[in-house]
Amino acid sequence: MTSTGAPDEFVIRPYDGSDRDQEASVAIWNAIWPDEPTSVEGMRYADRTRGEERFYQRIMGELGGKSVATAIYREPEWVNQPGLYDVQIRVLPEYQRRGIGTAIYDHIMERLAELERKPLSLVSDSREDQPHATRFLTDRGFEQKQRQQVSRLDVASFDASPFAERVARFEGSGLTVKTLEEYEAEDPGNRRRAYEKYVELFEDVPIFVDRMELTYEMFERELNAPNRLPGAILLALDGDEIVGTTSLWKRLAEPGCLGTGLTAVARSHRRRGIAAALKVRAIEFARSTGAEVIQTDNEENNPMYDLNVQLGFKPVPAWLIFMKDVGRKEQGDGAEG
Repeated sequence: MTSTGAPDEFVIRPYDGSDRDQEASVAIWNAIWPDEPTSVEGMRYADRTRGEERFYQRIMGELGGKSVATAIYREPEWVNQPGLYDVQIRVLPEYQRRGIGTAIYDHIMERLAELERKPLSLVSDSREDQPHATRFLTDRGFEQKQRQQVSRLDVASFDASPFAERVARFEGSGLTVKTLEEYEAEDPGNRRRAYEKYVELFEDVPIFVDRMELTYEMFERELNAPNRLPGAILLALDGDEIVGTTSLWKRLAEPGCLGTGLTAVARSHRRRGIAAALKVRAIEFARSTGAEVIQTDNEENNPMYDLNVQLGFKPVPAWLIFMKDVGRKEQGDGAEG
């Protein structure tokens, strides 16, 4: 379909899942955030394994036959909050400020108003080094709800000596560390037990919505993803009970860089050096693989960020999470106030 508010030849059409659309979507993302690249391989896996229970729509924006924008509007699988929709609009930098983002946003709001499950709130994001993207959201009534501080560690420069006491305390406490592979090999039911513990640990992850949801299917999907790094999911155990975890994952579009997954400790076992001991072991594992950089992100008030700073992680531009309550007028006629 064509759209107003943008160049006359601008066209919005459905994403078709073809190699062309996948490659164009990845190219648009990487042009906007070359320091946080994504990959076609990762997108293909996500397209192939995405659950069908929640509404999901991706669209492409074309100008003169060239893909210059892409967008997603969906009910996020990771949230159990009826009426919440995630809206993500990406426009090639050289085509920004030409009405294309506005045209796509208006198109999305019209489509959302037609859905049976009406939107009650919208969530989106921006990065603090791109103020024009933040203004795009705030001009449309979005309010910042969370700041996710991204940070990076130069693996070669990591010095474990300041953590020797905490590691020794952990090692002398009777706790053990196993990889997920080792844990699963002991009992076929241990993968399900690991999932149940992850659900418990996720309850303490700071998040901007009321109810986070991690289904077993989502857990399996993550474990089977192409960015999984064998031996990099570490579990701290007190006897047979998982009491802490951390993990590292390949960043498919950024060789030499690993990303950190969930790092958490059970409430019953905090202040015993478990998180620090797990993180030190994970960094040493990363070094053994030849990794050069580890990237992570934390809600800025999360104590885990302070631990990462102690470990030597350096802050880089943070992600900003925004939400918008959708008023009765928008629910009724799709108008943007």
